[in-house]
Amino acid sequence: MADLVSIVVPAHNEEETIADVLEALLRQAYEPKEILVVNDHSTDRTAEIVGGFEGVKQIINEQNLGLARGMNVGLKEAKGEILMVLHADCIPETEQWVGQMVAPFSDPKVGAVVSQRFIADRSKLTFSEKLFDSIAPQQFLNPTGKLVETSFFRDKCDAYRGSVIRELGYFDDKSYFVAGEDTALSMDMKKAGYKIMISGEARIRYVFSSHQRSLKSVLLKKAMQYGGAAAKLYRDYGYDGLETRTFLATLIAFLLIPLIFCCPWVACAGYAALVAVSFTFKARLRGVEAPMAFMHLGIFFVGALAIRADLHILFSWSVVVGFTLHLLHVALRSVRHTIRERDPITMVPAVFLYALCWRLLSGFGYLVGRLKLRQVSNQADTET
Repeated sequence: MADLVSIVVPAHNEEETIADVLEALLRQAYEPKEILVVNDHSTDRTAEIVGGFEGVKQIINEQNLGLARGMNVGLKEAKGEILMVLHADCIPETEQWVGQMVAPFSDPKVGAVVSQRFIADRSKLTFSEKLFDSIAPQQFLNPTGKLVETSFFRDKCDAYRGSVIRELGYFDDKSYFVAGEDTALSMDMKKAGYKIMISGEARIRYVFSSHQRSLKSVLLKKAMQYGGAAAKLYRDYGYDGLETRTFLATLIAFLLIPLIFCCPWVACAGYAALVAVSFTFKARLRGVEAPMAFMHLGIFFVGALAIRADLHILFSWSVVVGFTLHLLHVALRSVRHTIRERDPITMVPAVFLYALCWRLLSGFGYLVGRLKLRQVSNQADTET
């Protein structure tokens, strides 16, 4: 007999897409399955729409718990041997999707399977959707047609071995509200000796929800949330894949610029501290990874040979230039994605500016996250 599969659909104000997702799940050929929608205190018609589907269980949270806690509500209620999470902006491409996601679990060392994602018709995306996709590309494909091992799952359209998720204690919903919970649990799963695989067959069609269409929300809210999550990930796992520490240092470098003119030696001391810290920042160019401090020092020595200037002022400017070049490199990656996807060339300036602002705000979010972690730690010390 096939394993019971529980499919958890977290939903917060998803009236535009939830019906398409549930219809696709009910058409799935795989049996047995149970479908649970965790309605995270939606204020639109989500509850009404979900209530119209027979065979779908709806759990309504009386308050907005956030993504991680909302998913845990559904996962703890689920009875399946295989637990799946499918976001309300992800629609299975075929009726075989669930079966394709379950098949790799025949290997007892597989702890999670990640579905591929594709955007059906990019030309129909709105300007704001294309802008969001430029800084956080949503298409995720495995062209090999085979299972491929990876380091992380993304909790948007993933399947997990139920016994492993329960053993690891589900997502960390105390530390992560809407970002970072997938990376943390991925690391715990790999540490426990389980593999995370990308399916070579299963695919979902990604449709942008209303949360990705609000430029203000994405820029001011999501960037800060990603930065805050990065602070916890770095403290607990030493993971710096989001580069938010680098962007925080870049922001500080810009803020110190006035000191170069009024208090040059104070500025030099501040920039020396940034160089010292940047020995732990890894910059990658054409596959070569090296500490960012090497770039700062390289720019300084080249400038010292070419320009007659006070060395401490030249050193300060070299750090600013180094961080600026890195920030521009990252922003240009977003521009390159826009050009590769053949978006209108008029989008390039907007993407460039948006990417710059996103990265700097995520760096500020990292600072806020570190301060909150220190506050929590101090409170815990006081209580003990």
